Amino acid sequence: MREANPTLISSHSRHVYNFSTKPYPSEQSPLSVTRAFGAQAPPKLIGQLKSPELLIRQKALLAAQELLSSKFSFEQCMACGVTPPLATLLQDSDILVRARAAKCMTAIGRKASGVRNILACGVLPTLLDLLHDSELAVRDAAYGCMSECCHHSAFQEAMVETKSALGRLLTMAQAEAPDRAEMGLAILLACALGGDYADNGVDQLIIDGEAMPVLKALIKEGKTPGVREGAVRLLTRLCSTPEARQEAVGSGLVVAMLPCLTQGSLSLSTATVEAFMQITIAVQGKQAMVLSGQLPLLAELLEDAPPHLASCLVQLICNCAELPAATKELQAAIPLLQELADNSTNLRTQQSAVQAVQRLSKS
Repeated sequence: MREANPTLISSHSRHVYNFSTKPYPSEQSPLSVTRAFGAQAPPKLIGQLKSPELLIRQKALLAAQELLSSKFSFEQCMACGVTPPLATLLQDSDILVRARAAKCMTAIGRKASGVRNILACGVLPTLLDLLHDSELAVRDAAYGCMSECCHHSAFQEAMVETKSALGRLLTMAQAEAPDRAEMGLAILLACALGGDYADNGVDQLIIDGEAMPVLKALIKEGKTPGVREGAVRLLTRLCSTPEARQEAVGSGLVVAMLPCLTQGSLSLSTATVEAFMQITIAVQGKQAMVLSGQLPLLAELLEDAPPHLASCLVQLICNCAELPAATKELQAAIPLLQELADNSTNLRTQQSAVQAVQRLSKS
């Protein structure tokens, strides 16, 4: 028979002693929020989101953001109905709760199914109201949520169908900080570039939102390059009809945009040339370009221009060359256009260059 090992007995005794003298767990605070595991997490979370205790709601929203960022937990949360309590919290009296609830909606809005859920719960009017919130953190979160949702056609269509929503958003861009103004313009552009509903959105912006004067103010010098580019790109989309082009010319947008050709980034310059391409489809647009006295600048820009910008400049020159008064000022562009006509690998650029040379050579 083996003898007992005194060392093992001593070690075991110490373990028993340490365990028996260990203090009991302290009582948990009623305001603490603990994460459940697996399938139990979403139902418990929804109960915490509805808690009358402010601290619990605040902590539960942090947990909700974490769960909604996981693909598996996202589906569980949606199945358990997480959107309605979050929609209620968007109108909470607490700033932090409103901001965190909007961030949770942002996570939901990353998926088309989530956007449909948001719209079914009637959240869009609340989000539009939050854009006017007195707290910057809440406004930032609301803009972020709408920016995420507007990638989906269902949200774009809902924005167009919501009376005066597009006009309100455009007007607010004038007074907002640059980052929020950029997001607002991006949302409007997405709605104007959407499906069958997009033309209705364009009409709303032009008629109800008085878009042309607002865009002129946003494009003027002093605004950040990002805001100016967003406004120029939206203008390009709006100028898809003869009436809109005439209104853009009448509002003085040709003169307002000219500094954007040389006083910004390559992206801003390209966006501006694309806008001029649309406006100069109309005779009034061509005339405004001639009156501006800046047509020779187009030839200067064409030299050493990157391929896409060069293609846009060639088309713009081709548009303006239809007007006899413009041909004299564009003569300096003929050698560059001829070179593009002979050597360009882009068929569209080559064809436009040939056409432009023909029009300018007739003068």
